[in-house]
Amino acid sequence: MKTKYIIGIIIAVIVVGGILAFAIRNNSGAMSESETLAEGKDSIDACSSFDNTFAAAAFYYEQSNFEKAKEYYECCLGMDLSPAQKASVLNNLGIVLGRSNEYPEAEKAYAQALKIYKTLAGKDPQTYKPDLAGNLNNLGVLHWNNGEYKQAEKYYNDALKLKRELAKKSPDIYANDLAMTLSNLGLLHYNQKEYEKAATYHKEALQLRRDLVAKDAATYHPYLAVSLNNLGIACEEMKQYDEAEECYTEAMRIFRELAANNPQTYNPDVAMTLNNLGNLYADKVAPDYAKAEEYYNECLSTYRELAAEHPQVWNPYVAKTFANMAVFYQDYFPNKALSIQHAKEAIEILKECNDSALVREARDNVNRVLEAWQDSK
Repeated sequence: MKTKYIIGIIIAVIVVGGILAFAIRNNSGAMSESETLAEGKDSIDACSSFDNTFAAAAFYYEQSNFEKAKEYYECCLGMDLSPAQKASVLNNLGIVLGRSNEYPEAEKAYAQALKIYKTLAGKDPQTYKPDLAGNLNNLGVLHWNNGEYKQAEKYYNDALKLKRELAKKSPDIYANDLAMTLSNLGLLHYNQKEYEKAATYHKEALQLRRDLVAKDAATYHPYLAVSLNNLGIACEEMKQYDEAEECYTEAMRIFRELAANNPQTYNPDVAMTLNNLGNLYADKVAPDYAKAEEYYNECLSTYRELAAEHPQVWNPYVAKTFANMAVFYQDYFPNKALSIQHAKEAIEILKECNDSALVREARDNVNRVLEAWQDSK
């Protein structure tokens, strides 16, 4: 089984104190959307004030230094905070912990934030309903990443209800937030093999984002690429290969342009779209295995570069790509030596990975490949 990476498991960063941010990227089994965090400097006098410490955490998150980000968010929690500040820190700490595959700790942080936001929104809905919706979305993301789909759907639907209300009153402000949760619901239904329902959510999100790009291309192009990729996946599963190729190709063009200026942020998206294009060319009615192999190899190379800097985050993706290629060389483009070689590479990397749904899937695929080659002797 090859993995189709879904881009756009989107998390909502909560902003306080004038610090700039918008929806961010979460890459555990999927990718999510881009982030603009603290107007950071290379050196921040952290822990001297809440604003500096919160900004430092955001800065290190953007650099994928999750240990440092966690340290500064935890430093914030030791300060004398208002309820809104505390909820914001807890929400963002949950994001960092989720990115580090520390799911129980992430859920605890999100749940504490949720309790505070419900109280705040009850007193001042105009101010805090958006934060409550974002936090509910994040809990959905966390459960989705851990394969807990019923819980995820509950949180997503709660968030969607609030976001539809917000977007109806202020579409320019909240349309992309609405698209965020529509996208996440599309991914959820995709994982449950409800492809037509998934495509319906992705099409609604895509149209919202095309409208936003027409007004502000620089801000919303990354989000448009996310929706294109995710709709492409649903189309591929429904054997609508031409539509899928159009979506992937447009998404790849956008991600490559973005990565040229900001490789650290957008190379993960490039890698995941390369993987999906490889899958498409292997699965088409008239497959092109050489082209699929080319995309898989470029995907693997990109993940290895990312993992060289941040192994905890990206080694699961390196291992999963090795596992995908082991399957490819067994079931699609038979080459026993390469299949076994890629499977063994995956096994070695998986030894160093924290448990997650992605890691479990990679391990299952590798074991199946090796058992099949053993049985074929």
